[in-house]
Amino acid sequence: MWLVFVFFIFVIIGLLLSNINLVIRKIIFDEKHHEFNIDINFLFFKIIRIFSIHFDMNGVYFLNKKISYKKIITSEKFKTLKLDVKKTEVNEFIQILKELKIKINKAKFSLKIGAEDIFLTSLLVVIISSFISILFRIKFIEFNLKNINYHILPEFNKFKIQFDGNITISLSVFLIIKIILKNLYEKKKHNSKILPKSIRIEN
Repeated sequence: MWLVFVFFIFVIIGLLLSNINLVIRKIIFDEKHHEFNIDINFLFFKIIRIFSIHFDMNGVYFLNKKISYKKIITSEKFKTLKLDVKKTEVNEFIQILKELKIKINKAKFSLKIGAEDIFLTSLLVVIISSFISILFRIKFIEFNLKNINYHILPEFNKFKIQFDGNITISLSVFLIIKIILKNLYEKKKHNSKILPKSIRIEN
């Protein structure tokens, strides 16, 4: 009995100290070649990989099973999915991002950007470089500056987006659970304030 209790406590602590890592390794889109390589890893105690979800051009891989994108798109849940973004929902999303305390553990990559027009290529390089610089100034995202090294290069006279390297984004399972429980509590609290209309009975 004690062993079961100790094991249960160990699992709970392990989950609370776990991370979900998003790892981006390769993205290529040009006139002849399309490829990407993205992983979502669940790390028990932040070091032991329990499972992972892999994304590439062929589909989604989870627990040694492949799910094609065609199957996902043609599913009933996807068909009934509606995107109705409101201003309040955007503000709530930004607040959630702040509470998540996103960490970028590694950002070592080269990014090649190209368009058929030379001016447009130069403009895209400037815009993306500026966006990354602004990203590093966002206070609610933490960075490991020792593991950040990137190059943005222009590819003239042809359409091309090529990312090679490694970007690792880390989320705390504890904070995810905390946010979910907080939202559930606020919804329950809000619903409890909504009282049914009183029914007037006349004799």
